[in-house]
Amino acid sequence: MILFNDWHLLFNLSGTLIMTSRVSLSANVANRGDLDVSFGDGGKVHLLDEQGADLEVCTLHVLGSGNVLCAAYASLSETTYVAMLDVNGNLDARFGNGGLAKFKLSDHFSATKSARPFDLQVDEATQTIVVGFCAETLTGAHFPGLAKLDLAGKLDGSFGKGGLAYFNYFDLAEGGPLFASPPNGKGIELEFSGAMTLLSNGTVMLSSCQPYEDLYNYGVLANVLGNGDLDTSFHEVGYMLLQRNGMHLERIESLVPQGSNFLLAATTHVTGEGGWFLVKFDANGKVATDFGSDGYYDQQPNVKKSILFRDDTSKIYLSGTAANAASQHFFLVVQRRGADGEEDPDYGDRGWTGSLGGNGETEVFAARLYNPGSTIVVAARQYDSQGNGDAVIGTLEQSMGWQGSFGKDGIAALPEKNIVHSLAVQTDRNIVVSASHDGSPDTYEIMRLIG
Repeated sequence: MILFNDWHLLFNLSGTLIMTSRVSLSANVANRGDLDVSFGDGGKVHLLDEQGADLEVCTLHVLGSGNVLCAAYASLSETTYVAMLDVNGNLDARFGNGGLAKFKLSDHFSATKSARPFDLQVDEATQTIVVGFCAETLTGAHFPGLAKLDLAGKLDGSFGKGGLAYFNYFDLAEGGPLFASPPNGKGIELEFSGAMTLLSNGTVMLSSCQPYEDLYNYGVLANVLGNGDLDTSFHEVGYMLLQRNGMHLERIESLVPQGSNFLLAATTHVTGEGGWFLVKFDANGKVATDFGSDGYYDQQPNVKKSILFRDDTSKIYLSGTAANAASQHFFLVVQRRGADGEEDPDYGDRGWTGSLGGNGETEVFAARLYNPGSTIVVAARQYDSQGNGDAVIGTLEQSMGWQGSFGKDGIAALPEKNIVHSLAVQTDRNIVVSASHDGSPDTYEIMRLIG
């Protein structure tokens, strides 16, 4: 069969033309922002555990090979899973048991109930997977924890207890420095949030906010050694309480390395404006006062959701939204700053502002940077006063502006999904996301879009 322009020409073995048919070539041409139909079932993967129960995929990581690691949670069995998908979206049978590795935190620590992942990172040089999770105790308290596995899906028995560790700051503080300062008063969102980054010396910098009883959230930054113990050379006890202007933190947004230092985005309150900030710490957890204003950056975007650092240009990218005192978030904002927080003249002090289209408020879930190219990928949604609105993936040129060749004017909708739980960009620029509708377990799907 020969394809000539938009005609199929079919010949028999003697070379005689026996059939012609006209086809539409455009129907088979995939565009940027479309689902990649070579991945899973039409571009989507819905993960199940061994009993066929839904897995809630909380975070993703794309390996250099193109395989996708997923950290997930099974609500019915209160079990934590790590799955590996091959480049086609199938479970990689070489990993764990048929592509799945799992653990139950309560099997290792009797005072705990569950471990829900919030991050997954990989050190491919040491073939190590680190999963950050929120540990829930039998009393309902929440603390950060880590799991360490190899790239075959086996828990590292030299780390913590059977490959797992969690950090009960109530017991560690013993009424000491952790709660010595007054609280903010009752918080608006009493929920866990966390972020982590793997350091070159094999330790993990772990930051989290968690509720103190039903009163307020408090933030902690800890340094965890390769064996799962807290590094007592870090602030003498291995952790430090995070505050800003005498106030406890209400949410941790993002934590990224910057050479031997690291950047943290967080907020003291999630309503109105003025709570979000960016701070630079050195490896010892001291504020780097040469950054921004005495170590802090408070300008646009008002809501600082995601930090990206591009090593080759020494530029910091902040993605978030504008906000006002009425807690309205109407626009997506991307800001670019120098490595020390200095203003980039191409972005100015206000940053680049864009709209997702239509009316309603905007929420940013995550952002990623494709370093060799010039693209920022953002996962967000715009919702109305009833909370209705689909999640979207948008791509922007770093020189500011939607990429018109992606989706519709730079934006691709994720129908029937309104939450993006994780976002990753492959080396071929394809985009992998985990998304759901309202966090309902049966709606979680991993999708790959052509980037």
